[in-house]
Amino acid sequence: MRAGVTEYIVKPVTAQLLAKALAGIPHSGERAPISRKLGKVVAVVGARGGVGATTLAIHLALHLANQQSRRVMLLDLDLHTGGCALALNLKPTPGLREALANPLRIDSVFLDRTMAVHGERLFVLSAEETLRTEADFTAAAVDTLLGVLRTQFHYIIADIPRIPASPYWQALDTADLRIIVADQTLRSVRDTVRLREGFGAHRAEHSNMLIINRSGEGGRRAMTLEEMARVKLHPNFVIPFRPNQFTALGPLQSGAFIDVVSALAGEISGRAAARKPWWRFAA
Repeated sequence: MRAGVTEYIVKPVTAQLLAKALAGIPHSGERAPISRKLGKVVAVVGARGGVGATTLAIHLALHLANQQSRRVMLLDLDLHTGGCALALNLKPTPGLREALANPLRIDSVFLDRTMAVHGERLFVLSAEETLRTEADFTAAAVDTLLGVLRTQFHYIIADIPRIPASPYWQALDTADLRIIVADQTLRSVRDTVRLREGFGAHRAEHSNMLIINRSGEGGRRAMTLEEMARVKLHPNFVIPFRPNQFTALGPLQSGAFIDVVSALAGEISGRAAARKPWWRFAA
C-alpha cells in the first residue's frame, strides 16, 4: 500500500474480476474522484449551569456510537471544569490544550496520540487544566480542530461552555446543529433568548433545537411552556423532572431522558421525520 497500491485481487483471478478492477483506474491525466463527505458537528450549550447540557452531550455521543454504530468524537471545550471525561471515567490529557495552542500541529496522527477511547467507536478530547492556567486559544484554532475532526468522524458532539468569547462562538457558528438545553426558570429563559439572538436569524444553513430539561421541577415558580411561547420559544423536546434517574453513577440505560436522546439521535442521523423550527422571528 505504501508503494501506491490502491486495489488488490484475491486469487483465483478471473477475466471478470480483472476487468472490474481495471475499470476503476483513471486514465492518464485524469484525477481519481475524491470523496468530500465530512462529519457533522453538533454543538450542545446550556442556557445556564446545571441544566444538563453535558449529560445530554455525553448520552447523545454514546447513543450514536453504540446504537447507530457511528464513529463519534465527544469534544469538551471547557478546558478547566469540563465533565465529559469524568462522567465516562476517562483520564483527561493535555493534548487538547496543546492542539488549540498550536493548531498547525493538529492532524490525524496528533489526534490518535491525544484522544481517549470509550468502547469501540466513541473517542473523547477533553482537558483538566489547573484553574490558574490561561486557556488562551483562538477562533481559528477551533475552526482548524473541527475541520480535521470532520474528516475523521461521522459525528462531532461538542460540549460548549457558556463563555461569550470568540473561540466558543466559532464552535457554535461552525456547527451544523446547535442545541440549547434549558429549564423553565426565568434566568434560563432569559439566556435562551439571548443565545437565540447570538445565533442570528440569518444563518439559514444551520439547524437549531431547544430542549427543556427537568420540566416541572420549579413548580409554580417556573415559567410555563405557554409563557415561553410568548417570547417565541418552542421546544423540540421536553424532558420531565425525574430525580431518581440520576442517582447512580455512569450512563443511564432507560427512562424519559434516554427516550429523548434516542429521538434526538434519530433527528440528527436523518432517521426521523423533520420537526418545525423551535423559534419564530417576527417579520
